[in-house]
Amino acid sequence: MGWCEFLVKWLLYFFNLLAVIVGILLIILGSLVLDGMGDLKSDSNIDYTNVVPIIVIVLGAVIFVVSFFGCCGALREINWCILLYSLFMFILMCLQIALVVWSFVEKTDFLNSMNNIVHNAFENRNDDADNPMNILQITFSCCGYNNYTDYTSTVPPSCCGFVETDAPCPAVIYDTKPGCQSVFYNFWDDNLGYVRIGGIVVVVIEFLALISGCGLAGCVRKAERRNMA
Repeated sequence: MGWCEFLVKWLLYFFNLLAVIVGILLIILGSLVLDGMGDLKSDSNIDYTNVVPIIVIVLGAVIFVVSFFGCCGALREINWCILLYSLFMFILMCLQIALVVWSFVEKTDFLNSMNNIVHNAFENRNDDADNPMNILQITFSCCGYNNYTDYTSTVPPSCCGFVETDAPCPAVIYDTKPGCQSVFYNFWDDNLGYVRIGGIVVVVIEFLALISGCGLAGCVRKAERRNMA
């Protein structure tokens, strides 16, 4: 093995190891977002909120698998495997770029749609325990759309974190809670920021891995030609 193959091989191995770690972190990030939504993610009326974290989890899983086999392929130095890996890495990089671009371009529209979800939940609220507004108030520890004064009569028990619809809700608990609109908006605003930062880091790592993969394929091809000569 010449110095070219040796250097590029271990660079590819290193970048794929980083990509494996980042893939795991993306899976954790998507899972934490879904977990932070609590019972809200199972409501069929607002299942749109599941899309972003599920996409992040799927991308993280695919990045993990492709990068793991990329590490193994780099060690074996099989030319067609390296080229196939480079193709998959290129596709992944394009998908990741699309996600990052979407998080910048569609951020305002997405956050406005999150506001609409809270507004619709508040307008269509009822006393059912599984009503979206009650789930929002329990999951995000908030009360009302802007605050508890949005309730002109009785403040619901969910503003105090109670699932029981007939439980008393003392003012000392709910009067300091923020409105669900701001809490839900900030929740998605923060997580979109994490998606952007994580996406940019992943794109850089994938680009370096792609360049290393193509470089290693070229080195292996040259070595095969020298051996045949």
